[in-house]
Amino acid sequence: MSKIKYFSLLFLLFCLFVFSAKAQLSEFKTSFPQLDSLVLQSNSSFFSTAKDIRYVNRKPHLVFEYYSDEQEIRGELYIKTDSLHSFKLVESADFEITDSLKLLVNGSFRFKIKFKNISDATYPAFTFEKSDTSGNSTLYEIPLFPYTETRAVVYPGNEDLYLGESRSFEFISNNPSNLILDGEWKTGENFDHRLVLSGEKALLFIEPKTRGEQTFELQLKTKKPFIDSLGRITSQLPLISHTFTIKKSRHVFLRMDVREITRDPANPRGTEIQLDNNRKLQLGKTYRIEADEEIGTPLIAELFTKTRLNNDKILCEFRAYADHAKTDGYLFIKDGDTPIFMTNVAISPLPSIKKASILRYGEDWSTNLFARPGETIDLRIEGKNLLKANYEMEDLKNIGGDSLNNNDVVRNFRYKIPLNISKRSLALFDKENRTGVSFAIKEYNRPKPLDFIFVDYGIGAKQVDTLNHAILYPKTIKDVVISFRGDKIDSPELLYGKQQIQIRARMEDKNGVLIETRNLGRFTICPNENSPRYSFYPRNGCRMDDISLNSFLTKKTYGLGEWAKVELVIENVPDAYETEGYSQQVVIYQQKSYTFDVDVSIPAGLITQKIGKGEKLSPLFGGIGFAMMAQFSFYKEGEIQQILPVKVGLGFLAQNAFNFNQDAQRDLGIVLIGSVYPLQKRGKLNFPLFGGIGYFMQEGKFFFLVGPGIRVSF
Repeated sequence: MSKIKYFSLLFLLFCLFVFSAKAQLSEFKTSFPQLDSLVLQSNSSFFSTAKDIRYVNRKPHLVFEYYSDEQEIRGELYIKTDSLHSFKLVESADFEITDSLKLLVNGSFRFKIKFKNISDATYPAFTFEKSDTSGNSTLYEIPLFPYTETRAVVYPGNEDLYLGESRSFEFISNNPSNLILDGEWKTGENFDHRLVLSGEKALLFIEPKTRGEQTFELQLKTKKPFIDSLGRITSQLPLISHTFTIKKSRHVFLRMDVREITRDPANPRGTEIQLDNNRKLQLGKTYRIEADEEIGTPLIAELFTKTRLNNDKILCEFRAYADHAKTDGYLFIKDGDTPIFMTNVAISPLPSIKKASILRYGEDWSTNLFARPGETIDLRIEGKNLLKANYEMEDLKNIGGDSLNNNDVVRNFRYKIPLNISKRSLALFDKENRTGVSFAIKEYNRPKPLDFIFVDYGIGAKQVDTLNHAILYPKTIKDVVISFRGDKIDSPELLYGKQQIQIRARMEDKNGVLIETRNLGRFTICPNENSPRYSFYPRNGCRMDDISLNSFLTKKTYGLGEWAKVELVIENVPDAYETEGYSQQVVIYQQKSYTFDVDVSIPAGLITQKIGKGEKLSPLFGGIGFAMMAQFSFYKEGEIQQILPVKVGLGFLAQNAFNFNQDAQRDLGIVLIGSVYPLQKRGKLNFPLFGGIGYFMQEGKFFFLVGPGIRVSF
């Protein structure tokens, strides 16, 4: 019975797992309806949306394991589309696309990417862009949850520690860059400690505070969470614990009330500190501070004792002349050249910035410092002693950034630029002092789809990007007017900025012979007052008036003949943008429903039957005649210069004109005739079939006729 319950519980857990996986996959397919599945290969391991989805911050993520910061990933995307060109993988600042989407024989799309530093990637994701035939695009995002097995242990050995002495130990770790090592001193009851990443080494610094056998415990955390042996998402590594023997200092160690002093050359009086009291210290005296017990070593600082305090401390002025790290060893307080006490304190220079970079979505870090209204950017500064500064950006608030990687040499900030920002540059301050770092505020300058341009050729303004087919206009093209709508350029959600366009025109006759070509010029189209940035756009050069094509042409459109063609090319100015712009061709034909011509034909073998009582049947085939007709031809509806094989005409028929027999009956008739032309090719010679009625002028009789002929057209 217990076995039955055990297997029932296992079956229930299996069903819950399958149901959860299907529910998570269905949520992916709701936001990405074309998705069947995505399979990732990391080294020899495979992960897919069918079985490796986990909720992180209430959002489904595709989980995969990585083994290096520059991990290569091969992906196979199964989607419901038969067009490779309609999907592409969008570039990201987190990885490099080494192989773009390629269609395989099994119907999937394969790609390959290489991460740049996966441990520092904040919100990694694959973003796929789907484009339709109209040029519109939709983005689909699959959030990623990369994890790696991170191990870290430390082996301090059996060495004794001394009060006030700071000792360093190296962590043995397979992935030190994934450990959270902030460099800050943490205060405990028996130990102070800090964690530092030095190059590729993870270091632990310990400073004991209490004598005797003391146990040090440390819980390390990782930047990237991982999945533990129980399947839980966690960022905590196993507890590190070690017992040390803490002994009395080898010299009398005097502790300061500060851990670090900033060396400021502009302040010759130094920094006031409180030092442990000792009866050997004389008041009103200056002591040397050096980094070595030996005689003649370089001066690090001076210590001037001022007064003894009630808390068993001495108030001193500490005048620093050189930098010192606590990990470099102790500092010795000397009376002349004789060391009398030990102390230790970090001496660092004023914060200084050597380099500043900006990261925006979908791009790499750049030292070209500028931002656009409405944009969210990451700012990274690199230098020395940066954690000691209180950096604030003018008129902006830091909304996050990669704070896990903040240390003395790198600091990260994230800013959201307001849509209504009026300043043209923003500066970074340390308190009230300018740091020399600033970035310019630039307006957006990217090409907008041409839906803000309209063309009117006689039936009202039409949005230019909808005119993707040849236009057949049956009336006279009085003019072609190009107009613009500034309200369709910017929106609160998406800014494009001023649009630079150029327009070219070309006219041809029905035979394709060039009539005139004209470059109308370049025009600047500005967003109107509906744009959030309307008040900040320079108005110089903005063109919002309509453009009349006839005002640029010598040969006007209203003078064009039948089936003449007017062609417009409207496009973004190529050298005005960093990305490729849009182009639209508009073709308008002067349509005619019919045409008129004069035909000369030689009917041969016509059956001509006179109408009236007593009229005998005509011979089956008459003689060779001669006909001249004024005929109307008709064009096919919706096609360009395609004539129907039917003509209707009125003219003269000379019966038996080329029959030279003496008994041949010759006569001249007026005829209304229709003809069918079996040969569709245009040419001077054709072989039509005739049918119609007429009136012989000599005999004064009506007749009808039917039969073949030979057509010669002029």
